[in-house]
Amino acid sequence: MPKILLLEDIPEASAWLKLQIAQVFPDAEFHDTSRVHEALTLIEKVQFEFALIDLGLLAAAKWLRARPGARGSVLLAHRLHHAA
Repeated sequence: MPKILLLEDIPEASAWLKLQIAQVFPDAEFHDTSRVHEALTLIEKVQFEFALIDLGLLAAAKWLRARPGARGSVLLAHRLHHAA
């Protein structure tokens, strides 16, 4: 069962990502938050296989990858807004 950290501040995006990932990993254990400090607390307690992080929170992604013993994958997501 992969443990996945989801750091996303838009509830609809978080729900959509969990739905998509659950299709590939139906037994995934999600730990989701919209706050960087909560994500940092979670990584002290849980060994994650994946972290999905909003690009708007990029500083958190850099910090996560720089941690000693960091393993797994950090996936970054960001919705691009196009001018009409």
